Amino acid sequence: MSVAQSLWASIQDDPVFMRKVNGWLTIFWLLNFPPVLAVYFFAPDAWKSASILYLALVSIYANVAGHLAAWQASRIEVVQMEDANVADVLERVEEVHSHVVPSPKTEFGEDGLGGR
Repeated sequence: MSVAQSLWASIQDDPVFMRKVNGWLTIFWLLNFPPVLAVYFFAPDAWKSASILYLALVSIYANVAGHLAAWQASRIEVVQMEDANVADVLERVEEVHSHVVPSPKTEFGEDGLGGR
């Protein structure tokens, strides 16, 4: 496997990084929309002759929609990852708690009533 493929594989396994990248790329493409319109209005002959405005608008829309969808998906992955970590911590706390705090059976007898 090449270095680029290895780097790409490691990046895709990090939902926090992917959320940040896709969020910034979404903003980047949204910021590119006004300049496309400005160029269209200030140089109409160049844009009209090749119907570039339509192509540019569709391309920008595709980029924004794609990155927004990926950003939303990676946000969900981050929440799922955080939930998984909370479950691991909760399991460990319960494990420690069971060793530190005596159970009612040992403190009050087998029936839990203090041997009465």
